[in-house]
Amino acid sequence: MLEFRVRSLREIYPQASILSELNFKETSIFRKEHDLDVNWGVYAQFEQIGALACIGAYDGKELVGYAAVICTPHPHHKDIVLGVVQVIFLRKEHRKGRNGNELIRYVELAAKALGANHVTFNIPKDQKRLHPLLICLGYGVKEINYMKKV
Repeated sequence: MLEFRVRSLREIYPQASILSELNFKETSIFRKEHDLDVNWGVYAQFEQIGALACIGAYDGKELVGYAAVICTPHPHHKDIVLGVVQVIFLRKEHRKGRNGNELIRYVELAAKALGANHVTFNIPKDQKRLHPLLICLGYGVKEINYMKKV
């Protein structure tokens, strides 16, 4: 059984940087055009202003999954604070049982603790396993994002 904990960026970074490579190779929409180059400084800035939560999924002392959520006021709706999930990942061998559900639940709790009242996920369209899980957990498709390199 995994243990889920909110951690500071400093605490989670060493092991998360290793997992981010696996996550990038498996899920990034940019993996064919770019190398992984996480801007850890931006994450640190969001943490410094109290807008970042990092969640670790641990098997003993080993980090086997992680998520990061950035919380910001919605510029068009004063009563909405968005928790935008920047990354969520579990090693393949730990994607079983309720581990994914629990990681998402901890993301929601951490976002709420930072003042968020809505949580959003931007998921690559080819990530077939996460879409149905989010639907089962009460999430719905609210927007469709289009992207073009300019």
